Formats: sequence, C-alpha cells, structure tokens
Amino acid sequence: MSRRDQKYYDMLAHIIDLNCITSSKKNAEILRRLRDHAWDENNDLYITDYDSDCDEYFCAEEGDDWGWLGYFIEKNEQIRGLNLHCLPEYVDDYDAFMEGLCRNQSIERLDIRRCDIDFSSLSPFIINSRNLRSLELWNVDILLGNTSNLAMALSRRQHKSLTSICLSGNNLSNEALEGISAALTGYPYLESFNVSENFLRGRDECESLGAIFKSSALYLKEVSLCGNDFDDEDLQTLATALTNATTLQSLWLSSNRSIAAAGLRTLSQLFSSASACPVETLHIEDMNIGDEGAEVLSDGLRGNTTLKHLVLTPYARFGRDYKHRMGSFLETALRYFKHQQYVQI
Repeated sequence: MSRRDQKYYDMLAHIIDLNCITSSKKNAEILRRLRDHAWDENNDLYITDYDSDCDEYFCAEEGDDWGWLGYFIEKNEQIRGLNLHCLPEYVDDYDAFMEGLCRNQSIERLDIRRCDIDFSSLSPFIINSRNLRSLELWNVDILLGNTSNLAMALSRRQHKSLTSICLSGNNLSNEALEGISAALTGYPYLESFNVSENFLRGRDECESLGAIFKSSALYLKEVSLCGNDFDDEDLQTLATALTNATTLQSLWLSSNRSIAAAGLRTLSQLFSSASACPVETLHIEDMNIGDEGAEVLSDGLRGNTTLKHLVLTPYARFGRDYKHRMGSFLETALRYFKHQQYVQI
C-alpha cells in the first residue's frame, strides 16, 4: 500500500466507494456507520479474523483496506470500546491503521487479544487519549523491550484516568512487571489490576506487585493474581503488602497450586488481624488447600469482620479428611456468613 497523508483521506472520505475498500458488504456497512457518525456508542467495535453474526464484528480479510479502517476510527466520536483480535500482517498496513487509531479521542476501553503488537506504535494513543479508562491485554506475548515502551507510555500518559488494567497471559518478566508497576503507582483512579496467568513467582516479582498494593495514591478495589506460580513464601510477601491495600474489596488467588498450608496460614492471619485489609470477596478455587489448610482458614474466619463471599476449590483438593476438616470449616463459615453473605463451593 502506497503511503497516504491526511489530506488524501480527508479529500476522499465522503466520496470513496466503501465496497471497493472492504472484503464484504458487512465491513462496508461498518465503515459507513463510522464515517457517518451513526455508530451506537453502547456497542463495542470488534476487529477480528473470524466472522460473527453480530453487526459490530469487522472480519478482516484480503481486500480490506486497513488505512481507511484506521482513518474512520480516528474520526469517529462515538466508539467507546474497541476490541482488537487481529492486526495487519504487513508493515505498511499496520502503520497506516495504527496512525489512525492513535488519533482517536473517544475510546474508553481498549481490549487486545492474541495479537503481536508493537507498543512503540501504540504509545501515542496511550499517552494522549483523554478518555481511556480500561486497557486489557490478553495473551499478548510482551517481550522486555516492548514492555519498556508500554511502561514508558503509561508513565508519560497525560490523563491519569485509567481505572482498570489487565495484563493476563502475557509472559511478564520481573523487569517488565517492575517498570509497569512503577508507572501505575501514579494512577489515583486505578481500581482493578489483573496479572493472572503469567507464571509469576519469587520475591522480586512479589515486591514489584507489592509496590502497587502499598501505594497510598491508589484506591484498588479488585486484584487478580490467578494462575501464576506463587508458593507459600511468595504469599507471605504479598500478604505483607496487602495490609496496606485499605480499599481492596476482591482478591483472586485461584489456581496458584504451589500455595499450601503455610501460605494459607499467612492469609488467615491477614484476615484475622486487627489491621486486616477489607476484602469482601476471596477466590481460592483450584488450589491445594488440604486438611491443614482448611483448618487454618477456618481459624482466620473466626476473627474476620469484612469477608462476605468465599469462593472455594473443588472437593478433590481438600484431602482425604475432607468431611471432618471441611465440616468444621463450613460450620464456622456458614455460622459467620448470614443474610447476603455466603460461602460458594
């Protein structure tokens, strides 16, 4: 694709045949709605490499002009959510699309899944977007150099309006996590933080996460650490930091199968202490709780005054003495959880 400037797009935008720059009538109709400002702001735009019956799915195939797609996204003021499930294969197409996307000022939610993305090209959008509230990266393999670009963009962002960031399944290294964590401590409205499925473990990684939990500038309400490789020592480090998370309402620890009774004892002490973080929902599904773990969790519940929802693991992971230990555990739990409060197994 030959290089086009802004004047080229501006001159042809209202006269170009949309059927000539798209691979299907559906895609042409999506471009028309974007161009004519007829987009329903309640509906997200999905850019995918697979088709759907939904009218908001732009299925990119041969014949679709990525430059024009980026331009119409740039000019539209009604899009609130953009979901990128594929990106152009060729560099010129990629650059033309990103150039348009980065000028958009209406997008509040950006969700990127299973895409190879260069954050140096997305940085202008992250830095300059006035309305971005949620940034979600799912199964995006972020290499260290690329992560540095993301951390730099987050630290230079002019509008600290992010309320939610998800970095799930991205193979984050500690160096990457450290840079991103340092940048996020400057976001006073951040409420939700998700680093699940990154196989994180070790003191350095936990201390990088702890920097976010300890930050007095943040008002975190939800943290997801599911599907990593944290062990008992890691949970002890995290629990120390969590004592400073005075606004935290929901904590997800599910599928950290290396955590055993010693780590759960630390967690139990966190919830039973006078200075306990005010978590209302705790997820510990798919963990090796065991008989001893069930007992120490039960001990922690007796002194807790904030927990309302406890989501537990399947029966098989409680150990052979399940009926005895969990009988006592559930007796304590169910006696504590009344009215709207409950235990979910």
